Amino acid sequence: AAQLDRAGRYDTVLIDCLTLWINNLMFHAGQGDMVIDEDRIVTETTSLLAAARRHPGRVIMISNEVGLGIVPDNQQARLYRDLVGRCNQCVAGEADAVYLVCSGLPLQIKGENHAM
Repeated sequence: AAQLDRAGRYDTVLIDCLTLWINNLMFHAGQGDMVIDEDRIVTETTSLLAAARRHPGRVIMISNEVGLGIVPDNQQARLYRDLVGRCNQCVAGEADAVYLVCSGLPLQIKGENHAM
């Protein structure tokens, strides 16, 4: 969110990608005493979305859909899948437009016809 606040002079900001951001949050949580759970992800995502609303230009956020495959066999991978899913839900809920891109083809999930 702080980086986005400093990007005010740009017409368009591309955040690529939210899944790596969550991975980094999980890594840093593992290095200290911070707890990473859905509540923390919602708080962090809400802060990022507030910064996006403050930005005077266009903000594009990229993420991966990690919940379409099999259920991971270990707790850490399941937590990651769940945290990415919660973040994606929060972002999609606030976004003007949402696209799912599969094999290079965009499928509009939400919003009016926006040029990609």
